Amino acid sequence: MRAISFNRKLKYSTDYPIPVRAEDEALVKISYAGICATDLEIVLAFFTCNSLLSRMSR
Repeated sequence: MRAISFNRKLKYSTDYPIPVRAEDEALVKISYAGICATDLEIVLAFFTCNSLLSRMSR
């Protein structure tokens, strides 16, 4: 699946692994995704954690 991840820099991937759901969970196909203000703060270095910013389905 396509994804934007952050590990001290932004990385766009088209081969990010599709999550495996647990028996009591649902896997939802996303058509559109956005980036929130918190995601932007991570990019602007207010936080120093590794994060998956947004998952995008095909």
